[in-house]
Amino acid sequence: MNNTYAQILFDTVDNINDCAYTLLLLDQAFDKSIYQFFAAETILKEEKKSIIDTLDLQNHYVKNFLKVLIDDKQFNKFHQIVKDFEDIYLEYYNILPINIEIAHNLESSQLDEIIKQLETQTGKNVIIKQIINPQLIGGIKINYHDKVIDNTIVNKLKKLEKVIKKEVM
Repeated sequence: MNNTYAQILFDTVDNINDCAYTLLLLDQAFDKSIYQFFAAETILKEEKKSIIDTLDLQNHYVKNFLKVLIDDKQFNKFHQIVKDFEDIYLEYYNILPINIEIAHNLESSQLDEIIKQLETQTGKNVIIKQIINPQLIGGIKINYHDKVIDNTIVNKLKKLEKVIKKEVM
């Protein structure tokens, strides 16, 4: 992870949350054609910067940052820089995003208990994203970093099937 640009921006801004929000919005808005435009050698840097000036961005740090990327011919790395910024942000605030896959919505008390257990286990502030997957039948599958905790009925049935096949063969 080469996060030099992300780290410099993170260390420079006066409102980290506002900057993070603006970066995420821009990252969602930028498509392939935007990157092609800013990578085009035939378009002058000043023209590209004037386009940036027309953006209705309240965060002048982000606006200036985009201009730096244009000057350094690094605009094509914007998406990765945003991802790196997000990683730095999460680390700084000790936040761990966790995906939980479940067959149906959990009650808030169940969700609170899961969050409490995961925060104790990881030592981080946990943010949960629920993914509803009715094919799981029941149970829960937890994903974070490279860890997968699969306590779903489907997974238990697959394990049982392997045991049965092993016994029969």
